[in-house]
This record gives sequence, structure tokens and C-alpha cells, in this order.
Amino acid sequence: MLQLFSHLTGVWELRRRLGTQGHMRGIARFQPWRKGILYYQEQGSATFGNNRPLPAYRAYAYVYNRGTIAVYFWDQARQQPAELLHTLQFHRTKTSNQTLMATGIHGCADDVYKARYIFVNGEYFQLTYQVHGPNKNHTIQTHFSKITNTNTTPTP
Repeated sequence: MLQLFSHLTGVWELRRRLGTQGHMRGIARFQPWRKGILYYQEQGSATFGNNRPLPAYRAYAYVYNRGTIAVYFWDQARQQPAELLHTLQFHRTKTSNQTLMATGIHGCADDVYKARYIFVNGEYFQLTYQVHGPNKNHTIQTHFSKITNTNTTPTP
């Protein structure tokens, strides 16, 4: 897990489908913050229906501890990890020993977010949330592609 955690460091292009509601394009950065903690920040633009793109921003902390990775919401005011989003449970896929899958669950009010990460290699991974509950019922799918030349980052 430590090798996977280390490979996250860097700049990633992200493309996200927001159910049938819209999509987002942007840049994600995993930056070392403290030992065992990566500060994750994404920014880009989200489009819903035929509306104009809106700025989109998120921040999390990915924390490596004793062979596991936990994801926390980022407290912007205090500049530190806050509430736990989910802890990754890792599984090898049956189709390939090179592909690693992790899952996590987060409850938000009465809705449940089930996360599934698929780490294909050090240059690409995907994150899918299945969201179910009385208020929400959709899938959010994000594709991350590592940018090796940060001078040519795509425009969100």
C-alpha cells in the first residue's frame, strides 16, 4: 500500500460524469503535507445540462497509516484533515494481479456513498461512487490520468 500511496503524488487530469446531471473536467493534485499525509485538491469546471460551466473545487487528506489509506475531508479554515470520509479496503481483482481495487463507504445524512477505486497502474486510476438514499440515486465516475509534464496541464 505504501508504494501505491507514494505513486499518488503528483498532478492528475480528471474527467468526471455526474450521473445524468452533468460532467466535470479539471486538475487534481496530491501533494505531501506531513509524513504519511497527502493533501488532495481538485479544481476545474462542472457543467450541468445546457448551463454555463461553473467553478468546482474539493480538498481532502489521504492518510497512510499501518498499511491502510484513509480519506478525510479537508478543513479549509484550520488547514488540516477533519472528518473521516472513508477508509479504503483493498482487494485484488480476479481479472489481473496488476489491478488493485479498493472500496469505502460514507454516510451523508440518509444517503450512502459507496466508493470503488480501481488502480490500473501508476498512471491511471478510476473512482466510482454509487450514491443511494431517499435524497439521491446516481453514479459519479471519475477517471484520473497522471500528467508527467506539468507545463502542459490541460485547461479545465
